[in-house]
Amino acid sequence: MAIQTPVPCQAIEATLKKKTAELNKLNSTPTGGGGPIVKPGHDRDPEREERKKKLRSEIRGLDAKLTQCFVQNTPNSPLTVRFTSLFCDDQDDTEIGPIPEDDEPYLVVYSVNIPNLTNPVPDARAFKIGRFLGVDSGDRVNGAVNVWDTNGTPQRINDPNGVIILVAMMEEDSTGADLVRTAVQTAMPAVVATNLAAAATDPEAFRVRLMEGMAGIIQGVAKAAIGSQDDRIGAIQQIRLTRDILNRVRRFGVHRFDLNFTSASARYTATFQVQRA
Repeated sequence: MAIQTPVPCQAIEATLKKKTAELNKLNSTPTGGGGPIVKPGHDRDPEREERKKKLRSEIRGLDAKLTQCFVQNTPNSPLTVRFTSLFCDDQDDTEIGPIPEDDEPYLVVYSVNIPNLTNPVPDARAFKIGRFLGVDSGDRVNGAVNVWDTNGTPQRINDPNGVIILVAMMEEDSTGADLVRTAVQTAMPAVVATNLAAAATDPEAFRVRLMEGMAGIIQGVAKAAIGSQDDRIGAIQQIRLTRDILNRVRRFGVHRFDLNFTSASARYTATFQVQRA
């Protein structure tokens, strides 16, 4: 995504590029006027090492300054959080005797917009992504499913603490992805309401309680299935937005989240992106 640098920020960007190029040259140039290249940290020229240290500090400062300049000179655009791919790092091919069996994974995502002065009622929705058929080790499946806002459309995020996006990784068996999504959609509002007071006083504890509540709901509906229940792969995870991430999205247009889910029989990486719409 090409982002136009605001005019007031262009001088900072030019200086950052100049300093970065100088550091790259120092890192790639042999030490001692054409002598052998030595390992980092073993440079025999103290002045050179000091210059590199100073450049790294200047680059960090310029990078932060440039990001802040973008924030000050670009609008707070609507954002979307989107599922982009699922990669199967590993899965057990011999779950039923000697006959190879591929997984049929899916994701359940619960997005919550916490109440505030302009939004006095909690707004939330459960999304189902997949199920994906015949997934084996090394397979990647791509997609484009928006899980923010709660209707799947772009929306501005003024307070990153006011947005909670929880992700459960599942393997379908007898319960069924639709049933699990419906159970989360139906039962999670009570979990949100019960713990809402903690959202202002201890937001991280509030998030943990929502994750625990979602895990309990999924476990309950899976146990009720006739036959083999759908298995949850790993713990409930969250796409944790922060002020720093939102500021970087102002500058670069996109930020990637890789969520890793692991169980005794499978390992998956689900990739999401928060991006300017």
